[in-house]
Amino acid sequence: MSLGTRIRQLRAQSGISQRELAKRAGITSAYVSRLENDLNPNVSAKVVYNLSRGLGTTVDDLLIAAGYYDAPKEPLPNLATYMKLTTDLDAQSIEEICDFVQFKIARKNAQK
Repeated sequence: MSLGTRIRQLRAQSGISQRELAKRAGITSAYVSRLENDLNPNVSAKVVYNLSRGLGTTVDDLLIAAGYYDAPKEPLPNLATYMKLTTDLDAQSIEEICDFVQFKIARKNAQK
């Protein structure tokens, strides 16, 4: 997948226009169009960062799409495992947080 394809995909998922993305990223809508059509091979780090913020994704997501590096080969740990390894929360607190995250995901998916 190219950077342009990923930008177009995320923009469509967000339901925003090229003009709105341009406004969020501080660039012109013509530039967004050129990016989506892979006509700008040299995108600055600042633009990638601003696009990631405007699209609600990570910089890594866009850099991987652009081919700057490969996606991690090892899957990320699930949230509960991650929290057990990086926090001193008890098991019940971790379970409550995981339940809340699942609730928020389900709610967001229901709005689509």
